[in-house]
Amino acid sequence: IRHSYQPAARIIFGEPQSIDDALYAIWSWKRFFSQIAMVDLPVTAIAFYGTEESFGGEASVYLPNMKLDSEPGGDINRIHHGDIPLNFWEDRNCLKDSLLNWLSKDTSRQQFRCLVSWVLKKMEQRFSLDDIVTLCSAIEALEELTPQALPSKEEIKVLVAGAVGAGELAGIDIERDRIQGILNLLRTPSLPIKLKLLMERVSAFVSEEDGKMLIGIILKLRKIAAHGHPLHEETMPLVAPATQALAGICVLFDLLDCGIPLEAHPHTLICPAQRIKAALAAIQKTNSMT
Repeated sequence: IRHSYQPAARIIFGEPQSIDDALYAIWSWKRFFSQIAMVDLPVTAIAFYGTEESFGGEASVYLPNMKLDSEPGGDINRIHHGDIPLNFWEDRNCLKDSLLNWLSKDTSRQQFRCLVSWVLKKMEQRFSLDDIVTLCSAIEALEELTPQALPSKEEIKVLVAGAVGAGELAGIDIERDRIQGILNLLRTPSLPIKLKLLMERVSAFVSEEDGKMLIGIILKLRKIAAHGHPLHEETMPLVAPATQALAGICVLFDLLDCGIPLEAHPHTLICPAQRIKAALAAIQKTNSMT
């Protein structure tokens, strides 16, 4: 027996909303669950109602409401994109709080989320080195991934003032803004550092060994793309799984940081975690054959 479900959402506003605000709420819901599912969930129909009496009946199901035990080496094909965390009725308040927290970070993570969403959409059609470059740009846009050891803004101001004073004493005419710009680079961590910090944030799903392996592959592929070098026969099979793994890690980071309690167990049906697991297995298989 096969069951087919068509997802539907009902958003109830406490006060009358404009059409623009209502559409924004719909698209926010779409982006949130598309990120969890790691696919572009389509919106096929939209309806607006003005009173509570206009609402249709209650849904017979809330969300996927079945827990399955973890099976080592299980078939990845049994995972479907409806599998999401907090999928029980008693978890709905926690899901609501996580969604609100996710929305509160929308402004600061707009570039990150747009780039990740672009890759997720393209992944359904093909895999390309461009996806690796895009995901790296998304990670570089994350201000949260900054080592604590970097100098603070106040310390940079002190260094700028000292450099300006030293230049004046030495008779060197350098504009203050130029010194400021150069020293601000001290607060900009490199991509390898940000990738390392990202792996640490998802360490419940990615081991330190796998994280180092994936970082090495990502930097290698990004370098090939940046210099326009051709892909060698042994490198080409790594593009697809590396893209899937990095995209899944970006999604997990965002969801974890917004309060969704993604644990390795018993939440074994979380799509991003499964995609990471399958991608890492494919990378290890490819490496063993080369």
